[in-house]
Amino acid sequence: MDQCVSPLTSLRDSTRGVLENIEGQPLNKGLANYNKNDPRQVALKDVINVLKALVEETFKTLVDLPVVNTLLAPVLGPILYDLKCIVDDVLDFLENETDAVLNGLGHDCQGSWNEFCSSGVLGLGVGCLL
Repeated sequence: MDQCVSPLTSLRDSTRGVLENIEGQPLNKGLANYNKNDPRQVALKDVINVLKALVEETFKTLVDLPVVNTLLAPVLGPILYDLKCIVDDVLDFLENETDAVLNGLGHDCQGSWNEFCSSGVLGLGVGCLL
């Protein structure tokens, strides 16, 4: 059991340091600087939400595995949940910061955004709404 618990505990503890750097920042679910009229921010929000859903479903799937549920849930459950919450907070922080930068740039980088969208980088089923 320690083969699972020790690395996950280590990962959780080391990523908590990241949270110390963003403590006090208003995370507001990534909407602190969100402009729903900016297609770049809408696309970013969509990608972030896909990533959050992936992390949430992975957490649920792992906890629902019979071996985890019956034997490891009391130990692994809280660690996995902490990791999920850390990832959510980091994604919210990154979304807020990126939205603030995009708000500051205005439409100065619209041409670059069009290139980015047409390159197929956002191949996650998330379209660039321009």
